[in-house]
Amino acid sequence: MKTLIGIVLRLYPSEWRERYGEELRTLVEDSKPRPSTFLDLLRGGLMMRLTAPSFPRLALFLSVVGLAIATAVSFLIPNVYESRATMQLVGVSDTQQELEFIEQVKAEVTSRNSLATLIQDPRLNLYARERTREPLEDVEDEMRRNTQVLIAPKQAVFTVTFRYPDQNLAHVVVQSLVTMFINAAMRARQPRRLELLDPPSLPEKPISPNRAMIAATGFIGGLLLASVLSLFGRRPQYRESARGPSFPKLALLLSFGGLVIGTAASFLVPNVYRATAVLRVSGLTDGQTVQLIEKFRAEMLSRSSLAAMMSDPRLNLYSRERARQPLEDVVDKLRSNIQIERPAMKPVIFISFDYREPAKTQATVMALAAGFINAGIGFVAEPTYLIEMIDMPVRPYKPIYPNRALIAAIGFAAGFLLAAAISIFRRRPQSGAFTTGQTSEA
Repeated sequence: MKTLIGIVLRLYPSEWRERYGEELRTLVEDSKPRPSTFLDLLRGGLMMRLTAPSFPRLALFLSVVGLAIATAVSFLIPNVYESRATMQLVGVSDTQQELEFIEQVKAEVTSRNSLATLIQDPRLNLYARERTREPLEDVEDEMRRNTQVLIAPKQAVFTVTFRYPDQNLAHVVVQSLVTMFINAAMRARQPRRLELLDPPSLPEKPISPNRAMIAATGFIGGLLLASVLSLFGRRPQYRESARGPSFPKLALLLSFGGLVIGTAASFLVPNVYRATAVLRVSGLTDGQTVQLIEKFRAEMLSRSSLAAMMSDPRLNLYSRERARQPLEDVVDKLRSNIQIERPAMKPVIFISFDYREPAKTQATVMALAAGFINAGIGFVAEPTYLIEMIDMPVRPYKPIYPNRALIAAIGFAAGFLLAAAISIFRRRPQSGAFTTGQTSEA
């Protein structure tokens, strides 16, 4: 133990050791050092190294520590590989029709049912750990985020990519997606042929994480921390009895207080959930699809329709608001929480609804989607079009609002800014109101 304590004493600055080292060493040798003695000396040495040394030595120490920690953390992040394949639609001369057809096939291949089939395929066993902890709908959303279909503008060429921690599985999944695209194109009302230009690639190197960038960030973070510590270490120390706490203590106090208040306030805000249904419209021109959406808005989003939806005992939406506010205000609130989106030049329509209860959110979107399909009945004289639901709304498990981490961070930042403002506007110290580090040493 005495040998370890002798090594720990080397952490203390040389000036301090020249003045107090022998005295402390004698005191330790005359006593019976325990593990707690070793830990106390280690903590004291580290604190003195962090606050006492000159900037170059401190910057070197913290930069190397930041580099080492960031490098270690980067190897805790799993590798992500990306496989890709390129396909082309052949046999069609109209570019607009080609793009619309590719969008239709894409919507079918990336639907929840298709992705769930891939995820639950025992030969692939994708996202095995995630499926034990999360609902299947959340795992499907994660797979959709990792699957991309990039369509070349004004061309009937598109690229399918998939990212996954296992390079072999990433390759196999892209192969499966290519097969699903080909089969979906052949099952369409007007079958088309897809040609494979570039077969699925077997990735050799991961695309993330960028370990060099993470290590560089740790190095720079250590350098910035050394700058901050050096800056605060050289500032005059105000007498707290006359001037109030110094800026570091005030910033710590108010930042922590803001963090606590922001976190508590975030839990007073009710959760808001979102459910979405995806509909596909086939056989209508772009202008007719726009007219159908306007017809749906006029019918389903009218005051009478929304009032009937709210009072439906199966939904019973906004019961508290209806007891306190005029019906017109509650109808406007319901209408503002309904979103109907149609991406430009795409034959799909997204119907979403935001509400505080997950089950009612899902049921409301289901009712809206059914209303849209009913609005399309008899829309044109010759019913050669088709409206189908390719993604049914699922019960949401995670709220989209509030972002409690952001609210807590805002509270922390507000506390820090308040401490800075107090320090700036506080009266300048008079002569003798502060002592520098040199004065204290004297």
